[in-house]
Amino acid sequence: MATRSTAAQEDLVCGIPLDLSWATVPTEHAGNRRQFCNRGCKAPFDKNPDGFVTSERMNTPGADGPCGRQG
Repeated sequence: MATRSTAAQEDLVCGIPLDLSWATVPTEHAGNRRQFCNRGCKAPFDKNPDGFVTSERMNTPGADGPCGRQG
C-alpha cells in the first residue's frame, strides 16, 4: 500500500499542513491513507474523494475550510 509522507501531507479539504499529533481523522482511498484535521473536513472528502484527489483541495489559499481553518 502506497502512503504519502505525513510530513508532506495537507488536509485535502481545507489545505492546512497536517501534524499527526493532532490530525487524527483518517480514511483510505485508492490504497492511500489520508488524514484530516477533523470530521468536518473528512465528510466532504468521503462523499467525493476523486474530486479532492484531482483538485488537491477544496478551498482556495487563505479561505476558511469546513473546519473553520485557513489553508
